[in-house]
Amino acid sequence: QVVISQVYGGGGNTGSTWRQDFIELHNNGGAPVPIHGWSVQYASASGATWQMTVLNGVIPPGGYYLIQEAQGAGGTTSIPAPQAVGTIPMSATAGKVALVNNSILLVGSCPMGSGVVDFVGFGVANCFEGGGPTGAPSNTTAVLRNANGCQETNNNAADFAVGPPNPRNAASPAVPCGPPVLSRAQAATFLLAPSSGVPIDLAVSNVWCPPNDFGGGLGFEGLMPPGTLIEPGNSTGGPGMTSAAPSYLFWIDDLTDAEFAHPVRFALMDATNPSPSVSNGGIVVSDEQWWPLITLPLGIPTPYFRLLADQATTNPAGPSNDRGLIGGTTFAPADIMGPPAPAPAGNNNRKWGLVLIGDDREDFQNDAERHKNDLKRQGCPEGNITTAGVGGALTKQQFCDAIDTFAMMLMNLTEPCDKIFIRISTHGLQPAADGSGRGITVKDDPNTPAVDDFITSAELCMKLKKLGKGGVPVCIVINACFSGGLVDAARWDLPAGSSIITSADGSNSSYGGAYGDGTGMYTGSAFQYALTKCGEDNSADADMNGTVDDCEAFNWVRTQRPCYTFKGNNTMTYPGGRPDGVPMTKPDQNAQKFTVGVNGKSMNYNARNGTGANKS
Repeated sequence: QVVISQVYGGGGNTGSTWRQDFIELHNNGGAPVPIHGWSVQYASASGATWQMTVLNGVIPPGGYYLIQEAQGAGGTTSIPAPQAVGTIPMSATAGKVALVNNSILLVGSCPMGSGVVDFVGFGVANCFEGGGPTGAPSNTTAVLRNANGCQETNNNAADFAVGPPNPRNAASPAVPCGPPVLSRAQAATFLLAPSSGVPIDLAVSNVWCPPNDFGGGLGFEGLMPPGTLIEPGNSTGGPGMTSAAPSYLFWIDDLTDAEFAHPVRFALMDATNPSPSVSNGGIVVSDEQWWPLITLPLGIPTPYFRLLADQATTNPAGPSNDRGLIGGTTFAPADIMGPPAPAPAGNNNRKWGLVLIGDDREDFQNDAERHKNDLKRQGCPEGNITTAGVGGALTKQQFCDAIDTFAMMLMNLTEPCDKIFIRISTHGLQPAADGSGRGITVKDDPNTPAVDDFITSAELCMKLKKLGKGGVPVCIVINACFSGGLVDAARWDLPAGSSIITSADGSNSSYGGAYGDGTGMYTGSAFQYALTKCGEDNSADADMNGTVDDCEAFNWVRTQRPCYTFKGNNTMTYPGGRPDGVPMTKPDQNAQKFTVGVNGKSMNYNARNGTGANKS
């Protein structure tokens, strides 16, 4: 707990040594406390008007925090370097000081409500903690909390004494008050010991602890203050938990080669427990379904394990591991975007590509580079590829403008265009039971209504059909949940030779995040990774021209059939018949699942056919 440990209002007054008034804080707890956005506030002894100085930073256990206030004309010595500077002219003899966990001005002459962390009434103040205010200081004395700031009985009269001012700052020696806190190394040792009551087989499982310094300093990385929220990185991933004491979070991954949602365990350890275990309540284990998202008090966001690349490390497992791997198996980082694309065969400048990104998350942003590499493998020169939304996702207006600008550019080409590639990575919405609400979502624009963050399937179709008006085949990849529901044969009448691949059918989500092939690391969506692997396989190049085009990709993934081919005149066909070994009980049967890549990773390539049935 952070308390007010000293108040001095005689700075610069007659007879004073110190030139400035000051307020001193002390962390008398056993864990670091972030005070970003907190404030100290002052009012006169009987006043109801408050003045404020906003604070920032983190106070380590036992540490001091010095706040400079108004400077007078007298005095001979400046106080030590303060951690915050204000201009409040405090009384030397009587007044009220509040420590508040926000920066909202207090109201009233005795505001002891929510948000007030500590309160000191000194001299003849009309508001105070406990039975009475502190004694009256002077130009040459301050009020100081007893035991170097450690005494806290919520009674100003008993907790403070009048004495010579002694300003202490962050550089002053720490004076711990609470019980000792376990170091990171000690906490890891307790967790991995059989006596912890947490069964862990390091030959099978990986154990992680965030390597971030949340204010505890060297040797206490990962120590989280009370009130830290730990929840799964997906809203359906589990119940989550909140730390009631200074704590370490351990994330136990018992299925290390799994991607996306899968069973994991969160183990929250009370760092003030001298011998924590499940049996004594020092360790609480929660079954979850996703990696952890950590939010410090006051909503301060912190890094968490989002992509598999976040876990790549070649350093030994242990408390000092750079990625936070406490125990388990390490693996090396690799080129997360895969091998660079080769130069296009020949000098073909008649293929053009547009990549559209509708979300700022890493998996979507990483897809952009993979899209570009794939298009270059298909013979599209890098100079002919336009990317929009990289480094900052597109709003609806920007999304539509990017397509219109690309269409205008194609119209003004001096040489005819052979093929147009469109690659879209964003979110999709699950349609209603009656089929309404089909579309994709893009980045929120705070200057427009919420409906403007949604692009309907009809709007998307009208925009993309413009690109095929000249009869040029348009090859579209839509990587979004429920994206198969966007395709309607009666509306999507693209030129013959056009094709669409979607990452999910109209009723299902598609997983983004990271995908690994067992030998290296790949970020971006699993769907896009599989397409890339197809483009890198020479056996998919049926015409042996050095590139794998979309239709060759469809044939390579023989058991998926992940596209439609448009024949013109409002007709489109699903190429190649049914996968081998799948009984044809009726035409266009849906719900076929297939495996792509290696290690049995399953994913759906889906689209809707002319009859309205889903294909997977």
